[in-house]
Amino acid sequence: MPRKPPTHCSQCKVELTEANSYRRRESSSFRSRCRSCWAQDRRRRHDADETRRRAELNADSEICEICGAIETVTRSGRVRRPSIDHCHRTGVVRGVLCSRCNAGLGMFDDDPARLRVAAAYLERHAATPSSSPADLSMS
Repeated sequence: MPRKPPTHCSQCKVELTEANSYRRRESSSFRSRCRSCWAQDRRRRHDADETRRRAELNADSEICEICGAIETVTRSGRVRRPSIDHCHRTGVVRGVLCSRCNAGLGMFDDDPARLRVAAAYLERHAATPSSSPADLSMS
């Protein structure tokens, strides 16, 4: 006998609607939890992963291993904690990074070859010390 699709959140028991829940892919039924409970559980799992990674790394340092700066990015008026960088494929913790460096690695899919090509590009197109922005725009 097929299971009856959920009509109420399995955690908080609120009625599931289009506004407060997600639909299953390729189905007209709702997932078993409302958006609020789903987000709360996701945050809890992420915090547990973050705590485990910090312990694994013994991460007391607040200094980015790439740029050497301390975190300056704010969220909700508070300076964020430095990111614990890890390989998304293997889960292996690599080090402590500031948000900007962590995002930069992510933009290049953590691919060293792409990062080397990008660095070479920047070096090829670096402005010479004697040229000013006005000189460059007149070329």
